[in-house]
Amino acid sequence: MDFVTYDYKTIRTKKENKYRVLDIVGAFGYEVIETKELPTNVIISVKRDSSISIKKELDEKMDEALTLVEGISNAEGKKKNKSLIVSLTIGIIGILTFGGGMSAYMTGDGSFKFVTLGIVLGIIGIIIMIINEPIYKKLLENSISKYTPIIDEYNQRINKVLEEANEMIKKSLE
Repeated sequence: MDFVTYDYKTIRTKKENKYRVLDIVGAFGYEVIETKELPTNVIISVKRDSSISIKKELDEKMDEALTLVEGISNAEGKKKNKSLIVSLTIGIIGILTFGGGMSAYMTGDGSFKFVTLGIVLGIIGIIIMIINEPIYKKLLENSISKYTPIIDEYNQRINKVLEEANEMIKKSLE
């Protein structure tokens, strides 16, 4: 009776990496059994014919590819996070300045200096909030141009690792 035994492996990755990882595992001789979605992660269960003689080498290459996928994920996050943090900070400063102007205007004794201070602070706050969007867009554009080559480099390195794994499997089957 012929039967096949399998090696099983479970891979945990971020949700945004799910499809990249699903594409990668096949290059290392694995077959996807199941995927389980968690709130922020995905658990991917895979199996591979246990008779493959170069399992250790393939698993090392797969770990390298998975590390590169994490690098892509981190670069994608950095691409968006810096501009978002700066934009939120500027927006909060604008709102607080506007609110301070309203408070000065409303709590003052009606004298010219409180009315003027309130109006000036309110206008400054509105201007800060208006210029926030173009600043955000410019920062995001700069981040995209900075991190896109890094992401492309990671993708090229992943492709190289996958090609190497494919060659290793071909040679082991000869």
